[in-house]
Amino acid sequence: MMKRLALLGVVACAAMAHAQSDSATTWGRRYTDLFWDDHLNAISAHFTPKMREAMDSAKFAAVREQIRGQLGAKQYVITETESRHAPFTVYDQLIEVAQITQPIDVRWAFDSVGGIAGFFILPSPLSEAVSAFLDYQTKTALRLPFTGEWQVLWGGRTLSQNRHASSPDQRFAYDFVTKDGSCLGRPVLAPGDGKVVDLVDSVADSAALGNYVVIDHGNGEFSFLAHLERGSVALTRGQPVRQGDQVGRCGTHLQYHMQSTPSFMVGAGMPAQFQHYVADGTPIDRGEPIRGQSVRSAQ
Repeated sequence: MMKRLALLGVVACAAMAHAQSDSATTWGRRYTDLFWDDHLNAISAHFTPKMREAMDSAKFAAVREQIRGQLGAKQYVITETESRHAPFTVYDQLIEVAQITQPIDVRWAFDSVGGIAGFFILPSPLSEAVSAFLDYQTKTALRLPFTGEWQVLWGGRTLSQNRHASSPDQRFAYDFVTKDGSCLGRPVLAPGDGKVVDLVDSVADSAALGNYVVIDHGNGEFSFLAHLERGSVALTRGQPVRQGDQVGRCGTHLQYHMQSTPSFMVGAGMPAQFQHYVADGTPIDRGEPIRGQSVRSAQ
């Protein structure tokens, strides 16, 4: 199955062309959503002539049907990147899908006016990102960013434990869900003391981080709390927060990661060791939760 997907990418990418970088992310998000919502004509109308030669409407419809059968529905965005590969500008969206556990990369390339010059879908690389922080010990005193018992959906240092591990900035990220699936609206708490340096409160959860809050802990560590419910962040940039303060409410799930800068996708992911929590009934003084564990704060 994965081999066939990779071959699809080769066919569809045969006609990449020059693109501007300043709008590629906007275009990529739009066309990815349209593709998964089956609005194929709205996409193919923007194919460049060479792309249209490589991917006519019948082939494009066949691609969509193949993807539907092999991958199922799109679940959520793990990360997104925009990069320049002269003479191309490329947008990549790494997503979770329903029918396989391996993350899937959706890639688009555009010409200077937003014409679609290339498109493919293929499995993400099967390797963890290189990190200079493998032996790093978290400086900030961190608590789990919620109350009650939650499940670790993704967490750990290997791809089998954590599909974020291939992304340099989210190398040690966590995804948490409530055990009964009732995440929506649950309070999300500051894991440690610090100051709010960035936030988003008005976008759809399908965006890479959705709505989020970034906390500067003042020691080179920055906490990202993402996929918050739209309209739930009652904070302002520059506002100090204390450990345990509510920063927002949970959306579809809660993603947490720590990195070396306050800018998403710019900087290195850092291990986040939580203190005083319980994992599968066992008290943990300091540790990193892993996929499949049930965890709750002991504070």
